[in-house]
Amino acid sequence: MITLTDVKAYLGTGTTASDAQIQRALVVEQAAQKASCRPAGVDTDATAVLDEALLRRIAVNLARRGLPLGMQMSDVGAARISTSDPEVRRLEAPYRKVTVG
Repeated sequence: MITLTDVKAYLGTGTTASDAQIQRALVVEQAAQKASCRPAGVDTDATAVLDEALLRRIAVNLARRGLPLGMQMSDVGAARISTSDPEVRRLEAPYRKVTVG
């Protein structure tokens, strides 16, 4: 089970998010992951992979909070930020729930 301390360690000292913001992102992203992935059960490898994906989900959640329109500006112009993170998709792919019907 990922804790606030785990998330803060993953984010490092560069984060400007408060503990309350991190905790909220943790709760939200845990629920989102639970809704889209099968439980790992006792498989420690699966747990490690899903924990890493959850930490990444939280980091992406917090990073996107500063981009309310989903756009990032640069010298070349505006770039739309993807709604899903490729690394999260890669890590969670083997554990995704399959919907039939």
